[in-house]
Amino acid sequence: DTDNSKACNTAAHCTLRRAILQANKLGAGGRPVTIKFDIPDDEAEGYDDEIEAWRIELKDGGGTVVLPTLVGGGISIDGTTQPGEREFGPQIILVGPGDGSQAGMVLGNENSGDDDGNRIVGLAFQNFSTHVTLLSNDNQIFENWFGLEDDGLGPFLRGGALAMGSGEIGLLVSPGTSGNSVEGNVFLGFNEAAIALHGDESTAVENLIGTDAEGEVPLVELNGRNTCAKGDWLGGSGISVEGSENEVSDNTIAGLRQEKVIGVEPDALRVSGELHTISDNFIGLDFNGEAVGVCGRGIMLADGPQEVWVADNYIANTVLSAISLNGQSYNRNS
Repeated sequence: DTDNSKACNTAAHCTLRRAILQANKLGAGGRPVTIKFDIPDDEAEGYDDEIEAWRIELKDGGGTVVLPTLVGGGISIDGTTQPGEREFGPQIILVGPGDGSQAGMVLGNENSGDDDGNRIVGLAFQNFSTHVTLLSNDNQIFENWFGLEDDGLGPFLRGGALAMGSGEIGLLVSPGTSGNSVEGNVFLGFNEAAIALHGDESTAVENLIGTDAEGEVPLVELNGRNTCAKGDWLGGSGISVEGSENEVSDNTIAGLRQEKVIGVEPDALRVSGELHTISDNFIGLDFNGEAVGVCGRGIMLADGPQEVWVADNYIANTVLSAISLNGQSYNRNS
């Protein structure tokens, strides 16, 4: 619904914002709880029959974050519950307001300890700064789109500007969190990191980064300028890893590039911290195995990493180093 303040348990329709607020108020006996979708296929309700999906344009939240923070734990927001079928991609597209400078969704309050075990599945996010932030533990983020156009074939640029990219960060796993899982998502066009995996004992597995939703690197028109490979890309950044004992495996990372006047292009994987496993990733190859490339480094072990295991990765056509180590204190890496 586009109206305000209708309670989800008494009215025929309510807003996503209100559904989150009411889920937050449930006691332990009411959890886990799932927020489901059942939106009419009406243009006035955001339905686009060309893509068979609903674009939910969120209003300004009056702060740095558009939607209420998920608190109390055990909350699922599941876009796959929307009736109907879309041939390709999520049916629910959440669109941020204005110039995309507000954050989208936050799971948990920092140091709360009571906000764990949430799920975000089957949603598409557009026009936010940081699309989703995890400040709690044991969350599952899977099969979502971050920063893609409605059809999944290119980046959704904030304000239509190449330099703005699709956002600053797709998914931020905050320091001090643990046990989070990021699996089977697509990220495209981010300026800082597609996935900032900065907690502990968490995983990023089988994600597509820098490609479209079909796993191919989309071309964008940049007035004929070509700074690193066969075509012009705007895949954005890769994965940033910090903390301890994280696993990054089986991801496809290709076509990384940002629109910038000067500066080094982003690393596919930038890893610091300790005891991580970096394995079986495809860097510079698209999902079909074509050697495309990335515009920066492949794997950068930076800031003194300790006991990081790097094994069985496939790396093709990096403009800078395939694998690089740096930092005065780096030690016992394999």
